[in-house]
Amino acid sequence: MRHPVVQKIVKAYEDYENRNKKKPAEQKKKWEKR
Repeated sequence: MRHPVVQKIVKAYEDYENRNKKKPAEQKKKWEKR
């Protein structure tokens, strides 16, 4: 399970990624490994 704070950061990070339209899948894999 993730901490609520981490969830918040990931949500904001995803919004940032969506805005930049980069490769979200690749970025997500890096986050999941943490």
